[in-house]
Amino acid sequence: MTEIRTGWWYWRPGILARNTVFATAWQSVRLTLQFAYLILVARVLGVEGYGIFAGSVALAASLSPLVGWGFGMILVQEVSRSPQRFPEFWAKALRAVAVSGPVMASIMLALAPLLLPVDGHWTVILLIAAAELLAMPLIVAGSVAFQAHERLGWTMFNHVQLNLLRLGAVALLAALGERGLIDFAWAYFGATAVAALLSLAQVNRAFGNPDWTRGGLIGRRREGLVFSLSVVANTAHGELDKTLLLRLGSAAAAGNYSLANRVVAAATTPLVAYVLAMAPRLFRVGVTGVNAASGFTIKLLLPILAYGVFAGCGIFVLAPLLPVLFGDGFLSAIPIVRALAALPLLVGISSLLLAVLTCGGAQRVRVVLEVGVLIFNVALNLILIPMFDILGSVGASLASQFTLAVMAAIAIFHLARQKVPR
Repeated sequence: MTEIRTGWWYWRPGILARNTVFATAWQSVRLTLQFAYLILVARVLGVEGYGIFAGSVALAASLSPLVGWGFGMILVQEVSRSPQRFPEFWAKALRAVAVSGPVMASIMLALAPLLLPVDGHWTVILLIAAAELLAMPLIVAGSVAFQAHERLGWTMFNHVQLNLLRLGAVALLAALGERGLIDFAWAYFGATAVAALLSLAQVNRAFGNPDWTRGGLIGRRREGLVFSLSVVANTAHGELDKTLLLRLGSAAAAGNYSLANRVVAAATTPLVAYVLAMAPRLFRVGVTGVNAASGFTIKLLLPILAYGVFAGCGIFVLAPLLPVLFGDGFLSAIPIVRALAALPLLVGISSLLLAVLTCGGAQRVRVVLEVGVLIFNVALNLILIPMFDILGSVGASLASQFTLAVMAAIAIFHLARQKVPR
């Protein structure tokens, strides 16, 4: 007789649960490193120096998703369905980064005089461009290579080792008594470059070398560009407000807002791990369209709602600790953090709904939504920052994130009802 095992004591976690646990565990380590890093950076640079640094990084981060032309997401899509094709798509992803990275770095340097306080800061901007647009995309490529094989622990470890190296570099500067922005930018670039080399070595050891003979980019560039535009819109949505606040407000305002935003974003990382963990599975289910992928939405949404409420309450209660950790110069960040407390919940909901669109073959719909909301976000910042300074950026961030979640839900409902697969 076959024994039927029932009850909680026989439960064994599935791949999604294990990946979420492993990714969240590494994200917890990453969070600890990020907070230690933020504390050191804030104390080394001060509120104005941090504002200049954060605004420059935000501009680079807004352009960075165009590096690689979306071939990282194509790698996840194809390898999650056919693992034996990894060498081919690993080569495509690396080649796309090598070709597009210098182009995007040049574009950032061309935009810098329009959006950043460049006087006396060109070396800093150049080093940040090299770190974020040449080295960082290689780390991202390594991360998605592990994600495609549903090894989320290693996906997060790629970023943990980056945070560890950056923390070590800043700690060394602090120990040496160096507080200049240029010294910090050199350390930032050096740590990112070393992390990129380590990431490439780890992927090649785990899955083998790229197959350059089949790693051409012709034939998939248009599809990759659609994925890339989606990430650009999503990243710019969360980053451009810092650059605009630096340009339209002041370095001190940008510093306080950037720190508050980073703290709130850090609290959102378990939700990011959750969405990353389920992406390969959604790609497999969503091969027949949004209608199939949307069937998982309610079940996957409940943990996001629970954690979003919990994180928001924690942010609100713990906000007064900011100046204790980062210095009295960041006292003004307390009300900003509290005002942004709803952001983890909104980001979690919108991330899940957008993932359903992507994995269900409705990527173009997602891009249209994200680009539209990005334009809405930039317009709100341009209107509200001159009127309300930091609070203008806060209002624009919350309003645009809420709008994105609502529009994504409407799109899924419409596509699912019509049972349109693409």
